[in-house]
Amino acid sequence: MALLLAGCAALPTPEAPPTVALPERFAAQAAPAAAQKAPEGPWWLAFGDQGLDRAVTQVLAQNLDLEQARLRVEQSRALASQAVARTRPRMDVGAGASVNRLSSQTAPAKAPGFDANTHSVGADLTASWEPDFFGRTAAVVAAENARAQASEADNAALALSLSAETARRVIELRSLQEQDRLAAKAVQLEQDLVAVAEAQLRGGAVNQADVWRARAQLQSAQASRDRLAGSMADALQALAVLLATTPSSAATTVGEAAMPKPRGLGAFAETPAQVLARRPDVAAAKFRLAAASADLAATAAERFPRVNLLASVGMAATSLATLGTTDALLATLAPSLTWRALDFGELDAAVAGRKATEQAAAAAYKQTVLAAFADAETALARVAARQAEWDAALQAVHTQREVRDLAQLRFERGVGALSTALEALRVVNQLERERLESQQALAVAVVEVYRATMAGTAVP
Repeated sequence: MALLLAGCAALPTPEAPPTVALPERFAAQAAPAAAQKAPEGPWWLAFGDQGLDRAVTQVLAQNLDLEQARLRVEQSRALASQAVARTRPRMDVGAGASVNRLSSQTAPAKAPGFDANTHSVGADLTASWEPDFFGRTAAVVAAENARAQASEADNAALALSLSAETARRVIELRSLQEQDRLAAKAVQLEQDLVAVAEAQLRGGAVNQADVWRARAQLQSAQASRDRLAGSMADALQALAVLLATTPSSAATTVGEAAMPKPRGLGAFAETPAQVLARRPDVAAAKFRLAAASADLAATAAERFPRVNLLASVGMAATSLATLGTTDALLATLAPSLTWRALDFGELDAAVAGRKATEQAAAAAYKQTVLAAFADAETALARVAARQAEWDAALQAVHTQREVRDLAQLRFERGVGALSTALEALRVVNQLERERLESQQALAVAVVEVYRATMAGTAVP
């Protein structure tokens, strides 16, 4: 008993996750009184885009990277179950028969009445078990369980990353679709201006150069639509890879809709510690540290004796007829103890290596926490900046639309210059593109907030 207690006391103490000092609030976080409630259900529902909902649901069900991650989880769970099974007694059943003939030239074969042919049959049941007196097998089980939990956390992190990437791709496609609709309107306005310019040319109100300029701007608008078609094809191709399907099927899944407008952000009322506690990358780093600590304990336990209990019972006879008799019974009881006596420092080096691995896992955990905090901090700061940019872009577009409408009206009534109308149309088209870019950037920034803070229901 004294030996057992001494052995247990000598096992290394697991490395606790390093404490990382975090502020009470994110720098860009809303004040508690102004904090918004996290959305009900999965975070992507906050965008109110059914095509986006379908795409994220499909990527979580069909993405091939995620399928591989799920299989890695199954593999790690199987290894953990295998480790648990090794802590329990094992039983083996055996049976056999043999026929032998001795050489007639050997001394026994020459003895009178000796039969050179021999037969034997037998069956046995063997049980073995290694009691875990010093915690080695318990540490092995703990290590495998921690690795399985880390694998599950990795799977959750990948699912979160893929859902966010899918949302970004759909938002990009929505922006291109909106740009195409605006470009179609721009082409129509350019065509109307060309028609009016040609009519005024015949009346002598404008010169040929003005008409050529209007036609050139129309051709530029038409070319812009052609480029948008290529960009939409590229966006669908990228989305199809995520969905593990074809571009045409991806187009059917997402459909066509306006740019999504987020209904509000969540998780602002939570502290950084609360946010990071539910991030799967932080959880995975914590489980890897636990696995490294358990590996160290299992290796250190090799310093102490290993006891193995072996027992077998069976029967052996020269024929099946006599196999069931009491004379055929045989039994073995063979407890054994092994203790490493001399290894010239091999085990000490192994323990030192495991200790270094544990310390590296602790440093990796701390780095993951700091990176996760910076990720969430940056996402929250960026969404505030993107909101301000979008507000400014909306105001600029609204003002320039009025300028465009007035310039076009003056030109059609013959009191304004064609060049002024064309320039106003060019400027408003440019501002419309900038407005869409700002809206896309804001929507993507909101996605990043949900990903970085895991606001709303976590992905499966």
